Amino acid sequence: MKTVDFFDLTGGIDARPSYDEIKENVKKTFWNDATNIVPDGQLIKRCNGTTDILNNLLPTSAEIVGIAEYKFGDTPLLFINTNEGKLYLYNQVLNKLIEKRTGLSNANKYFYTEYNNKLVVCNGYDETFLYDAASDSIIKTGISTAKGIRGNLATAYAGRLFVTEGSDIYWSALGNPTDWVTEKDAGYALDIDEPITGMISTDEYIVIWTVNSVYLFTGTEPANFQVQRFGDTGLKSKHNVCRFNNDIYFYSDGLRTIKGFGDLGQSRISSELTTLISKEFDNVDSKRLQDIILVPYHNKKQIWMYLPQKNQSELPLCWVIDFQHSPRIIYYKRKAKPIISAAAFNGQILTGSSSGKLYEEDKGDSFDGTSIKSEWISPWFSFGRRSQKKTAKSLIIWHDSYEKNNYNLQISYDSRKIHAGSYDISLSNNYGTYDSAYYDIDYYADSDKLKIIKGINKRFNSVQIKISSSSDTDYFSIYGFSFENVRHLR
Repeated sequence: MKTVDFFDLTGGIDARPSYDEIKENVKKTFWNDATNIVPDGQLIKRCNGTTDILNNLLPTSAEIVGIAEYKFGDTPLLFINTNEGKLYLYNQVLNKLIEKRTGLSNANKYFYTEYNNKLVVCNGYDETFLYDAASDSIIKTGISTAKGIRGNLATAYAGRLFVTEGSDIYWSALGNPTDWVTEKDAGYALDIDEPITGMISTDEYIVIWTVNSVYLFTGTEPANFQVQRFGDTGLKSKHNVCRFNNDIYFYSDGLRTIKGFGDLGQSRISSELTTLISKEFDNVDSKRLQDIILVPYHNKKQIWMYLPQKNQSELPLCWVIDFQHSPRIIYYKRKAKPIISAAAFNGQILTGSSSGKLYEEDKGDSFDGTSIKSEWISPWFSFGRRSQKKTAKSLIIWHDSYEKNNYNLQISYDSRKIHAGSYDISLSNNYGTYDSAYYDIDYYADSDKLKIIKGINKRFNSVQIKISSSSDTDYFSIYGFSFENVRHLR
């Protein structure tokens, strides 16, 4: 007889159907599934909520179709675009929206970048323009008159503003985003045969995507600018790219990265990083890949990846790509309020809704007044021998004694075929509880860990644990599990 401990629950979701023995590794336990659960150090917890920060400043008919962080010096400024055709600056101190431009089109998604300490805004329909906080003014690029385009994407590189439309790339004169015609200074490239769908710049080059390919734009001045094909992993969404941990991440049939972008000779595109959860992507709506959004959450060492789901018009599901246990990457799901836009701002994640809500994510005890429904499902524990019957005296669950722990516990046996037990757990801080038939003084909780003990009176091949919460008062913070006196039967 032995006690088997599972104290590292930080494996994240492993959706591969035939890897059960790997999932129940006692050194690191993967999850069969989970929604609105987060790892925090060695703990798993119910996630934080979503808080509306605009306080009904917009009418419910307004949709927040774009969000931008503009760092003016050391000050982060927050801008939003709405389907009213307006660009607003949100003053958080005064809780006030200040109109900066009106009459814009809402027929396409907005894209933002910064150039020479100015915010650049483009949407493919209105001419690309800049907002200068120093003069509180809109600066027209003039690219429509000069080149007959309006601009779908933009980025800053080599001291110039680069704007794309269709398959063409245009760059301004050095230091002047309104000059597109000066010979041997401003210019354009026609080296790409497909419409450009994504773009991001580094100090060394610009990465450019089409639906089917990746290109690198290199050089330091027009005399040596060149475009070269880099790979065959394309994308459709202009928001499907982000910089994180000195790498570039993007989704193309799974999450991928361009490593080592500081050294052109060492740059490469990785294989799919999300193999553990690739089965979950079967529900991605392939007709709406243009809606994919990736947002870096540097404060938590995460990337939030919003993927459009079949039969869902907006984006209710976010995959959290968690690097806090580096070099391992952990994957888990967050299902909060449906959103249509998202961005990082001042170290946080902000999202915009079709009902005029601007949400700060990962904040609060509810999803803007809606209870957080969370669920964590363990792998099927067979203790090394799935085909052999076994017994165990009890299940011990270890909690953080400084947090409240109110949740539902379900214990299932043999693929849920027999003897499922369900228990409502409610623990106050700093005391232990137990199943009286199996209590032993050795199980008493210490000052940091709080435990419950549930007896197991079953013969089983495998056992699974499910923890869930659904009300405003539900919460949990769990270190791990112990199965006491596991014995294989002959």
